[in-house]
Amino acid sequence: MTESITTCIENKVGYLTFGSEKANSLSKNLLKRISECLVEFDSNENVRTVVMRSSGDKSFCSGASLVELASLNSLNELISFFNAFSTLLNTIRTMSKFLILRVQGRVVGGGLGIVSVADYVVACSVAEVRLSELSIGIGPYVVEPAITRRIGKTAFNELSIDAHLFKSVIWAKQKGLYNVVMSSVQELNQVVHDTANRLSTYDAGAVSTLRRLHWKGTEEWPTLLKENAKITAKLALNKPTQDILSKWKKLD
Repeated sequence: MTESITTCIENKVGYLTFGSEKANSLSKNLLKRISECLVEFDSNENVRTVVMRSSGDKSFCSGASLVELASLNSLNELISFFNAFSTLLNTIRTMSKFLILRVQGRVVGGGLGIVSVADYVVACSVAEVRLSELSIGIGPYVVEPAITRRIGKTAFNELSIDAHLFKSVIWAKQKGLYNVVMSSVQELNQVVHDTANRLSTYDAGAVSTLRRLHWKGTEEWPTLLKENAKITAKLALNKPTQDILSKWKKLD
């Protein structure tokens, strides 16, 4: 699967753009590279705010790469795959700088975990959301702590049970997944640009301290998300799930 990741710095704002040919789905390698780039931005004194976005004009992120997931046969391989998600979520959680997310299209599965840990999410009016894990025989265990923290237990329960449905942008905004919704990509880009540049003028120490306050009570995440990755990996080995994933092997 063709993947890409690019970074640049403009006016003290670090821009990270990721992409893959299958609706910006996330392989283990791509997850690792995104985490590494965020760590580099966070340690770079020339960067004051980070913007994360995906390529193309359709899906923001379709979650885990089901093609790669279908190719994994052992528990250890699957644990390692899902741990790449937990590493990314914890990387964002522990950053000292604000992360703004530009969401231009639909978000599925693990992509909602990324949305949930961003500090500020600007979405386009077509950016529907779907937590699809149950429909393929696994559960959203790795991203659950992030999503529940963002929108609450009741909304998470609804989202996880309705695994076959896309929830509207209005629903996502009302529940708190999105901070701002814009009607066009042009407006989306302008708001992301303006917000990033505004946040980059704030005192770095104050921003870092405020982020620690925002994330108070999540200190157990490094252990919790790894344990949840094991649960998901075990479910992925069940025959019904393997039967569903086998269909994706043909798409590789």
